[in-house]
Amino acid sequence: MALSSHCPKRVIDTGMGFERLCMAMQGKTSNYDTDIFTPMIQAIATLTGIEYGADQKSDVAMRVIADHIRTIAFAITDGQLPSNAKAGYVIRRILRRAVRYGYTFLGRREAFMYSLLPVLIETMGDAYPELIAGRELIAKVMREEEESSCARWRRVSVCWISRSRKRKKAGKTVPRWARCLRPL
Repeated sequence: MALSSHCPKRVIDTGMGFERLCMAMQGKTSNYDTDIFTPMIQAIATLTGIEYGADQKSDVAMRVIADHIRTIAFAITDGQLPSNAKAGYVIRRILRRAVRYGYTFLGRREAFMYSLLPVLIETMGDAYPELIAGRELIAKVMREEEESSCARWRRVSVCWISRSRKRKKAGKTVPRWARCLRPL
């Protein structure tokens, strides 16, 4: 019997991944250089006023944020909302990680990722119409989670900056992760 009679959709999962396939098809050496990510990265650069390609730490932060915005938006369209349990907690942690990168390396003190949703929709909305249909919910959920996470980072950074200064003054070592916190 032919393959077509067994399978309603004749596709082969190579395990290559959409992003890697695009990278190969476009002759790029990084997923982030493809037309899937470059519009989002350029929008982040414009929004933050930081040139992409000028500093490795800010470049990594922009790539993390671009990737995480996609992940969060698609998860929400699939019905998974951030929460404190199971898959919802994973989504919340992904969003918090993106906020931390924006806060630490791009100087973002307020919610901003939700405002980049139109860029994602422009890039992928034709192929994924559920992004268009769910844009209000996605933006609302992202904004609320971002605002909560930004407020948490403001409290944490004030606390750790103070502690780090005291430790440094006392001749003690400051944890490496705390060295990147910047005063408000």
